[in-house]
Amino acid sequence: MISKTQKTIRSGGTTTENEPIIKSDGASSDVMEWQSSDENSSVKITEDASNNLDLVVSTGNVGLGTTSPTVALDVRGESVVGNGTDGVKLTYSSGNSTGIIDTGFSSTGLEFRTGNSLAAKIDSTGLATFANGIAVTTGGIKFPDPQSASADANTLDDYDEGTCVPVIGGGTCTNLVGKYTRVGNKVTILVSVANGTLASATDNQITGLPFTCGATRSTSSMVAYYHLLEVANPIALLDGGSTTIYMISNQAGSTWAHNDFTNCTGAYLHFSLTYFV
Repeated sequence: MISKTQKTIRSGGTTTENEPIIKSDGASSDVMEWQSSDENSSVKITEDASNNLDLVVSTGNVGLGTTSPTVALDVRGESVVGNGTDGVKLTYSSGNSTGIIDTGFSSTGLEFRTGNSLAAKIDSTGLATFANGIAVTTGGIKFPDPQSASADANTLDDYDEGTCVPVIGGGTCTNLVGKYTRVGNKVTILVSVANGTLASATDNQITGLPFTCGATRSTSSMVAYYHLLEVANPIALLDGGSTTIYMISNQAGSTWAHNDFTNCTGAYLHFSLTYFV
């Protein structure tokens, strides 16, 4: 029902389009209202003080691209919020069964804000920056395997930890444990033998490191007991470009001397070595 005191219906429109027009007479903010049969739900077109028209749904849902909306605003397709130049697009991927937040129009980045203050930003290359750092409460940060190396000196591009199986003196050894942790280009390896048996050893080498040493040579002191090595407390040396540790000793007034492993039982060996890849 249309009240003659509040509404004006004008038919005919312009001479070229001939469309019907419903126009407010300015006496009320309501231009048009549709009501449900019980009059408990309505859709209104209202006019504000600046003569802008607003669509107001009292209860129920609004559907775009669907005749059966299930939430307050149900859009089946893409939705873009912006000014024609910058904006954000909400869409989805049927193939990946994922929702997508993308840039709209020609935007080159996305910002995430709290209280209108920048919290995080993703630029056009995919680089994310965070205003107050990252806090991980459960799980952790996963790096790609194999490593995706970065030439940027300020980028942490790798973290890895695990076990390895070093070969001592070219022979076999029981009760041997090898562990490593890699952070960026720095690797720390721990080798331990506790009351083990070394057999068929022929040289002064430990092979089987998890990563190849870079150009810089690394050394580490070590502790050895029960004749596992010819000289107690030797030096472990890892040459650049190698995965082999050499056991050597520094003899005063002489050159470095090889320190071969000795086949024995009840052997103990504990050392750690940090090197750069």
